[in-house]
Amino acid sequence: MTTTPLDLAALEALATAATPGPWFFAYTGICSKPLSRAYDAAEQLIPADAPDDDPRWGALPEPVIATVKPSYGDTVTGRRVADAEHIAAFSPDVVLALIAAARAGEELRALVVEYFERLDVSRMTNAWPHECKLARFAEAALRAAVEVSR
Repeated sequence: MTTTPLDLAALEALATAATPGPWFFAYTGICSKPLSRAYDAAEQLIPADAPDDDPRWGALPEPVIATVKPSYGDTVTGRRVADAEHIAAFSPDVVLALIAAARAGEELRALVVEYFERLDVSRMTNAWPHECKLARFAEAALRAAVEVSR
């Protein structure tokens, strides 16, 4: 299996610049929930008898951020639904949360590596034998994990 290193800074910049989330898939569009709420609130202020050319209709925020090509007629089906739901699930708020979790994991990994690099198992004279074995096992496992991640 090959992996591509993640450029968290680039992903963060893209997520920050994108339309706010969360997002959801509805009918043929991927929509922004905050923009949908703003649309609904603004639409409530327009009288029901307002003419179609009333400028307030054109000023409503657009909640649809992307459209999904219908599979048959005007219906999105199958893989396109799955793709749209996947895209909607990875809205900017979700991506930013994943980036924060990845960075926290990197920080924790660095702390654990630093701890085990300072740990001298051979000097554990006052420890119980099973504690020494556990420390040696943990040290070996961490060193192997560090090697794999390089």
